[in-house]
Amino acid sequence: MKHKIFTFFLALIASIGTLFAESGTCGENLTWDLTDGVLTISGTGAMDNYDLWYSSYPSWHNYRLSITSVVITDGVTTIGEQAFRDYSNLTSVNIPNSVISIGNSAFINCSGLTSVIIPNSITSIGKEAFSHCIALTSVTIPYSVTTIGNYAFGSCSALTSIDVASNNPNYCSVDGVLFNKDKTTLIQYPIGNTRTEYVIPNSVTTIGDNAFVGCSSLTSVTIPNSVITIGVAAFYECSSLTTVAIGNSVTSIGGFAFNSCSRLTSVTIPNSVTSIGDCAFWSCSGLTSITCEAATPPTCGEKVFYEVDKSIPLYVPAGSVATYKAADQWKDFGENIQAIPTTAIDQFINDISQTTNKIIKDNQIFILLGEKVYTVTGQEVR
Repeated sequence: MKHKIFTFFLALIASIGTLFAESGTCGENLTWDLTDGVLTISGTGAMDNYDLWYSSYPSWHNYRLSITSVVITDGVTTIGEQAFRDYSNLTSVNIPNSVISIGNSAFINCSGLTSVIIPNSITSIGKEAFSHCIALTSVTIPYSVTTIGNYAFGSCSALTSIDVASNNPNYCSVDGVLFNKDKTTLIQYPIGNTRTEYVIPNSVTTIGDNAFVGCSSLTSVTIPNSVITIGVAAFYECSSLTTVAIGNSVTSIGGFAFNSCSRLTSVTIPNSVTSIGDCAFWSCSGLTSITCEAATPPTCGEKVFYEVDKSIPLYVPAGSVATYKAADQWKDFGENIQAIPTTAIDQFINDISQTTNKIIKDNQIFILLGEKVYTVTGQEVR
């Protein structure tokens, strides 16, 4: 019995020694060593991938709060997924030219990381690779990078600019905003930029998933008519956003697109929109009116207007009031579903459509209404 107890304690001591070891392996041909806060990874080949959600930890993980610097030596070819997740005291990383990829969430939540040099050898930056690195102030994407994962630099609250080498074949930046090369997709707006208003370029057809997440400085965004798709969580937690102009070519609004935009006071959904994703306007508690110009109610995912005051007016086309009152989620606004008010210019256009009193002079068309003469744009000339 004593022998069994002695053997048990020896095994326990050995396991504790392994758990808190200051060196070990992290890939088939890679080793690591931790000395005075500096984690050095050496050897050749790929680093292991990890998944902290499923208790797959790097063997240095118990030292994460004492690691201030990571040195990766020449020969290492990849940085593993979640390899340095939540290392809040990490301030510097050395990445050699042998590394070709940075894994998903590799440096997520490294809140002390102020800068990182991405070498010209890197071809792939994984999703959320540097997200929530709140001290990171600038990033330059080299020409070699061909793939950038979703939200790679999201929620980096000090990041004012994402710059891209001019000869990169897949990506570019305009005023510090990350786009694909032909500027048809807006990928990431740096949330540390203090602009209050932003006009999206006319070349953009897609606002990417998470593109503006947490941009708390923005009060106004203009979405051009070129945009067809607004991605998932595109404007999530844009807490200062009061005005958003959605272009009339948008066909779909992604889930969580405007979730938690609590200062948004009104929104007009153009008649081109056919679908709205889950929770798109959840917690838009500042809304005082909604206008939906589509004759057929757009299909809605779950909880599109959750925590939106249903006593505010929902304006819809006059001939569609009954249809909205019967449509899923739209019907929650009940008797507050009203016909879109007729404006003066709308009335003028309606009057024009019903009159034959047209005058042509000097190759221009004028409209005679009663004793007054107007241009076709409604300007009174007599």
